[in-house]
Amino acid sequence: MRSRWPPYSRWERAVVAFVGSGLLLAGVVQFYALFFDSLYGYWRTRAEILVPAQLELVERRVGRRTSETKVRYSYSFQEHIYNGDRVSLFNRSDTFYSVLAGSLKEKKPIAVYIDPKTPSFSVIDREFSWFWLPIPLVMATGFTGMGTFFCCGAIRAPKRSDERPN
Repeated sequence: MRSRWPPYSRWERAVVAFVGSGLLLAGVVQFYALFFDSLYGYWRTRAEILVPAQLELVERRVGRRTSETKVRYSYSFQEHIYNGDRVSLFNRSDTFYSVLAGSLKEKKPIAVYIDPKTPSFSVIDREFSWFWLPIPLVMATGFTGMGTFFCCGAIRAPKRSDERPN
């Protein structure tokens, strides 16, 4: 039976395996970042328990092309005091700066969503957004698929006929 993979030397196999491993790792890291930060955070706060929190810090960090809002707040739940710094799970944090800065200036409490099983996990905005989900999902799937393809190619490709056997 003829292989669909072209014959590779050891050096070519090593390069293909290295590239495939890098792509596979990039895809897995993207899946982890997507699911752990956004979707898992959304699932953790599914009970939608709101508690009042007092803002301690609101600042805008401006980069070359983007800006983000950094916050720090404290809240109490079941007689324990917790600190949080998450603004949003899906939306960009810079869109919340003016509202949060106004609340800090007026010393007005804000509402945060918490995970009742682990009250130290909190977020100000947990609104689900489909807009940011497809792009990282397609990229993570693509990188993982390409990495798997290259790794399988490095493993399953026949040896070159001019290579000496071991």
